[in-house]
Amino acid sequence: MCGILAQVCNRQPIDERIFLRMRDTLAHRGPDDADTWTSSDGMVALGHRRLAIIDLSKLGRQPLSNEDGTIWLSYNGEIYNFQELRSTLESNGHRFRSHTDSEVIVHAYEEWGESCVNRFLGMFAFVIWDDGRQLLFGARDRLGVKPLHFSISESGFICASEIKAIVEHPDVPRILDQSAICDYLTYRYIPSPKTIWKSVRKLPPAHTFTYRNGTLRTRRYWTLEQGDTVIPKTDAVEQLAELLEDSVKIRLISDVPLGVFLSGGLDSSAIAWQMGRIADRVDSFTIGFGNGEKDETSDAAQMAEHLKTNHHAEILSESELENLSTLLWYFDEPFGASSMCPTFLVSRIARRNVTVALSGDGGDEALAGYNWYDSLLGIKPNFLRQWMYTQKRRWQPAKERLAERYRQTTTPRFQRNQLHQLFSVPLTHLEDDELWFFEQAIRPDLNGVKQLQWLDTHTFLPEESLTKVDRASMANSLEVRSPFLDHRLFEWTFSLDEAVYFGGIKKHLLKELLKHHLPERTIDKPKRGFSAPVNLYWNDVRCNQVLRESRAVADGLLNSKFMDNLIHQRDDRAIRAQRWLLTVFELWYRKWCV
Repeated sequence: MCGILAQVCNRQPIDERIFLRMRDTLAHRGPDDADTWTSSDGMVALGHRRLAIIDLSKLGRQPLSNEDGTIWLSYNGEIYNFQELRSTLESNGHRFRSHTDSEVIVHAYEEWGESCVNRFLGMFAFVIWDDGRQLLFGARDRLGVKPLHFSISESGFICASEIKAIVEHPDVPRILDQSAICDYLTYRYIPSPKTIWKSVRKLPPAHTFTYRNGTLRTRRYWTLEQGDTVIPKTDAVEQLAELLEDSVKIRLISDVPLGVFLSGGLDSSAIAWQMGRIADRVDSFTIGFGNGEKDETSDAAQMAEHLKTNHHAEILSESELENLSTLLWYFDEPFGASSMCPTFLVSRIARRNVTVALSGDGGDEALAGYNWYDSLLGIKPNFLRQWMYTQKRRWQPAKERLAERYRQTTTPRFQRNQLHQLFSVPLTHLEDDELWFFEQAIRPDLNGVKQLQWLDTHTFLPEESLTKVDRASMANSLEVRSPFLDHRLFEWTFSLDEAVYFGGIKKHLLKELLKHHLPERTIDKPKRGFSAPVNLYWNDVRCNQVLRESRAVADGLLNSKFMDNLIHQRDDRAIRAQRWLLTVFELWYRKWCV
């Protein structure tokens, strides 16, 4: 796991001093090493900050090139099938100097060109300078685990792992994107391709780009295919077992210590169980705040004892949640998921012992596990849910109703009319539909639960869940690998008729697989998100104090009357959520705009 940077200039040569400053804003992503390559004419540069995971020698330094120096790479992530690809490439005459997966990317590009991404199994974001074609090629993994941002102007092109590296360049203007702020206040995150700055964009998941002669082109290279194959439950459980075992196994390839996040819930316990079947020793990590029913340290400790892991648990004080503004520096833009706080803290604790941690992220999307899937049936008891599912499985709401229903099952946020009142300046260039991001992700040909899975996989997963994990873990120089995010698992699930893997019971197949290996209380445990008492520390008193002293209001961006009304409104869930989102925005604004 690393931080990457590339710049192509159209007019003036690279300013080395500025480029190094940009590169080193990513030092937290790669504390082990730093290097830069610049073309002979000074018009192209690649930068890299390294977190050494595989082949810790200097042969693993980046940027790295092919034998004749015509292809240069800066890469972040892991290609888990690199050994298999290396064997193929060696049989085709390619010669290797290191044992890294990064060198495999270089030779794979030489062999297969831009289509090489279709052969990669893993999480990745990379850029390649092809000197022969005078072209910059970049790619992001299928599900969006690793980030890639870019800025294009008349003077050239810049791309990087994080936004902060790009806006460090003085030629990249920091002009707020009003529509992006509105999206944040609607969704709790800023969806791709937007960022908080007009001048910077995100490369969406499963996309590549080329930049040559001032022209940027992007292309989607992977799409989940829909199927309706029906197989016996026993066969489905066996296939899931094989997929999960291989997914965990390949994610244990490392030259540094590994561990696992363990909450005691179904997903993290499944990964820890599978990891224990392969590895001689498993270090597990959890945190708690002693906050009653939301504290999972007891569940995690019981599971660690059951699985015989070397468990590390730490009870933290609520004051650990105080420095939210520092955390927002790592996120680069406003981000409203409060679970970023415990994710950051458990990553910090894990990093004291390991460099890589496995997690259970992705299990809900891949295997239909979210609580809001129950809204499809509108009824809770299992014995009724299964019958209702058979009656409703051909249900398909109108497209315009589905986006609204999907949003209502998450967190109440700002409506469009409230946003017009909130801003002191007129809102322009907004999408006609405030739910545009959900609307564009809807597949009219999908029914029921699979439609909700599709929405989650293309909206919530990359934009909130994976963004949170990447920024919070990399802030601590920790690599997180998620076996459930193997694209083969998603392809397998979507190839099946949803009755095979859902049938009215969330994570039906995973529960069947684990029922003889994990305690019954874990199998039947209601789903809970990774939580911390953020709302107790950042309560109404603290949030209102921040909002009363709003710099965004003082600078004329936000309306003081609306803010004052919000501060004095009677508390309910929606009002508290709005205060939280505006508090996060205000703290971000002070960090980046003042």
